[in-house]
Amino acid sequence: MKKKIALLIPHHFNLYETIVKNLELNNYNVELLILTDKDFKYKNIGEKLSNFIQKTFLKNKNFKSQLRVRRHSEQLLEELNHIKEPFDYTLVIRPDYFSKESLTLLKQKTKVFTAYQWDGFQRYPGIVDYIKLFDRFFVFDKDDYFQYRDQYSNLFPITNFYLDHYKKSHENSKDEVFFLGSYLENRIDEIISIASYFEEQKVGSNIQIVYTRSSIPEKLANSPVKIRTHILKYAEMIYEIQKYNYLLEFHNTSIHNGLSFRVFEALCFKKKLITNNPEVKNYDFYHPNNILVWEGQNYEDIIPFLEKEYVEVAPDIYKKYAFSNWIRYVFNDQPYQPINFKEN
Repeated sequence: MKKKIALLIPHHFNLYETIVKNLELNNYNVELLILTDKDFKYKNIGEKLSNFIQKTFLKNKNFKSQLRVRRHSEQLLEELNHIKEPFDYTLVIRPDYFSKESLTLLKQKTKVFTAYQWDGFQRYPGIVDYIKLFDRFFVFDKDDYFQYRDQYSNLFPITNFYLDHYKKSHENSKDEVFFLGSYLENRIDEIISIASYFEEQKVGSNIQIVYTRSSIPEKLANSPVKIRTHILKYAEMIYEIQKYNYLLEFHNTSIHNGLSFRVFEALCFKKKLITNNPEVKNYDFYHPNNILVWEGQNYEDIIPFLEKEYVEVAPDIYKKYAFSNWIRYVFNDQPYQPINFKEN
């Protein structure tokens, strides 16, 4: 019999669709699904006016976020009115999208109550107050874990993951470097710089930025970077990644020190990865033949890296970062391999 799951998750890139599918294939049945952080719409003119007053006169720039939390919490409470049997497990990703009161009521209808904060505490410090609500609370930024682990015995280290089940591409992989990401001002110069280097060195590449505004910055328009006007769903991104032998990742160090999904996609598909995140060297799957930490200056290292043979990762390490192991670790559903951080 499949175990019953409640899943509360941001709707970003429709990642939830692939997670639900992978949960089902791992003998879990999602009986409650609540999507958070969708495009916000005011219920009425009163809410819109309240936000204007709060922001303009009371200097409360968080009022819209507070409305969003209220909206999510109301939806959760409404759903809970129809729940008769307890869930075997609940996973809340970004629990700070809900009120503590609504989560407490959900906990009463759950046997194992878990959370995953896939953003840094520094960016959302209020999340610390939520840790004690959960049986198991997971963080992917090691700085957050080492800072709070002695204070909270229910705090556990974790990373992102790769999906076991996905739509497979049957095209032959290209010897090109692939990147697709959103436009962020604090990383666009690096992206343009490396795209220009690939063009100068005649290294095949497909570097894409999602930019939805009508006025494109001149430096972007005059660069080798391709511009997309819409975001791919996560399943579409996974399909696209399989077509290339080399992946590029730009870590946003101002937000957190965790590893992005792109790192684990490279691991899954055995692609070589160029990243600007030195933290990746502290993980057991790291091999210098497979991952190059590019620090914005060491251009001379790129082509020799691309020419090196990919080194297979040990099977037990490879399987550790699969969603099938990840979810059992989160739920403490044996057997599983725990995921740990290396202390400096």
